[in-house]
Amino acid sequence: MAADKKISVVIVCKNEEHIIAKTLQSVQSFAAEMIVYDTGS
Repeated sequence: MAADKKISVVIVCKNEEHIIAKTLQSVQSFAAEMIVYDTGS
């Protein structure tokens, strides 16, 4: 049953272009979807 559950990851960031790729890679193994909200970089 645990395999049926899905996780969405929401990342709120500003001026994080130097680390965003590594951040997304770190969650891709368990996230069903990733939402990145840039607050005005």
